[in-house]
Amino acid sequence: MEAGTGRACGLEALLRWHHPRHGAVPPPRTVAAAAAAGLSAALTRHVVRQACRIAAQLEACGRGDVRVSVNLAPDVFDACAPAELIAAELAAHGLAGSCLAVEITEQAAYGTERCGPQVEAIRALGVEVVIDDFGMAYASLDALRGLGFDGLKIDRAFVGGIADPGRDRALTGAILAFARSLGVGVVAEGVETEAQALVLRDLGCPVLQGYRYAPALSPTRALLWIAHNALGIEDGRADGAERRAAG
Repeated sequence: MEAGTGRACGLEALLRWHHPRHGAVPPPRTVAAAAAAGLSAALTRHVVRQACRIAAQLEACGRGDVRVSVNLAPDVFDACAPAELIAAELAAHGLAGSCLAVEITEQAAYGTERCGPQVEAIRALGVEVVIDDFGMAYASLDALRGLGFDGLKIDRAFVGGIADPGRDRALTGAILAFARSLGVGVVAEGVETEAQALVLRDLGCPVLQGYRYAPALSPTRALLWIAHNALGIEDGRADGAERRAAG
């Protein structure tokens, strides 16, 4: 959500596996199982394809400005060439790269030699690259200097305590200042309360994400929610719009 207008500007594709025997399987276990079975590339292709389908639907209903984000696990860069995979799906759906964003963790950015060239190839498609969970791994400024990226995502661990003056608020302010100095975008994830949202706005965070605005939704419900949000909605009305969409 744009912090200043309440207008939806992006969706994040979340991996959900409802196993008939094991129930809801968490995303890390799903990704690990795919890697162990040699299916990382196939799983990534499936997720990117679904994201492109949603992006095409958004474009068809006049909300092509809403970008769909996909997470790339670190092992994907060793299992395949994600840039070629993404290019193929964009072409198959007749989409420009600007409809997608790719989120990679600091671990992915610095843990494999293949990541840098692939990131540049992805950005060449017009797809934004965002460093996810920023500040939670072993990032170094020197490594960041050598990696092209378009945005940072402030981890929920910092956002959780931001309503109270203290270290979390100071660190978040420092991350925002760092991003502004580089000219890259910032998203704060895990926003659950109005108090958190107000502090983030005061600090100048441009985009907010979290249950404060909507829970995780199926693609159909997410598109309905976006339709209700077409002109921007006051924060206090966002939950009501989601309930109407869900109904």
